[in-house]
Amino acid sequence: WLRILMILTLFPTARRPHGGAFIERRIDAHRNLGNAVKVVALTPRPAPALVAMLSAVGKGPSPVLSDNYVELSAGIPSLDYVRQERARFPSTTLLERTAGKLRHLVDLSSIDVIHAHGMYLVPAGALAHHLFVTCGIPYAITAHGGDINGAMGYQPERYAEVLDGAGAVAYVSNALRERAHELGAKGNNATVIPNGVDCELFTPPESISVAASTHLDSRVAFVGNLVPVKGADRLPPIF
Repeated sequence: WLRILMILTLFPTARRPHGGAFIERRIDAHRNLGNAVKVVALTPRPAPALVAMLSAVGKGPSPVLSDNYVELSAGIPSLDYVRQERARFPSTTLLERTAGKLRHLVDLSSIDVIHAHGMYLVPAGALAHHLFVTCGIPYAITAHGGDINGAMGYQPERYAEVLDGAGAVAYVSNALRERAHELGAKGNNATVIPNGVDCELFTPPESISVAASTHLDSRVAFVGNLVPVKGADRLPPIF
C-alpha cells in the first residue's frame, strides 16, 4: 500500500458543495485499495481588503466544506486573484512559504508520493514540483481541463517544466494531452485516464433503452456545468 498526499485546487466548498466530486471518488477508490490518503485543499487567498470586498458581494474565498480535508492557505497578490487563469506563475518565495505551512500540517517524512490535482491560480503541481526538488518526494499530476486549456497557454514554459518533472501525468482526455504537448510538454510521462462513470447510479431505465434501440424516442442527456466551454448550447446544431 502507498501513503499518498493529495494536493487539490478542486474540492467541495460552502458555495460549491459538489466541487471536485470526481476527485473524491478517486480518493475513495484509493482507500478501498488500502492506500493511506492525506488530502490537502490548496486555497489561494489574496489581501484581506480584497477578501472583504469580494465577500460583501458573495464572491470571496469559500470555506472548504469537507472535514476530511486539511486547508492550506496560499497568500497571493490580489491582482493575480482577480486575473485567475492569467495569474502569474507562483514565485519561488510563494512556493517556499506555502511549503513551510504544509510542513506544519503534514508529516512529509511519512509520504511516499504526492498526487496533484488542478493547476489553477496556485497550481497544485507547482507545489508538488517544489517539494520534489526540495524534499525528494516523487509526484504525479492529473490535469482536468481548464488548467491546460486556459492557464497553461499564458505561461507554457513554466507549466511544461512542472509537467515534465512529474513521474506521471494523467490527462482526462486525448485532446487535453495533445494540447499540453502543443504548448511544450514533452509527454514522455503522459497517459490518458478519463473520468469514470458510476454505472450503478447512471443506468438508463429499461424503457429508455428499448426506445433508443428502436429509434422511436431517442434522447440525449447532458451532464456538466452549464458554462460556454462545455458546449451544451452547440448540441442542437450538431444534431
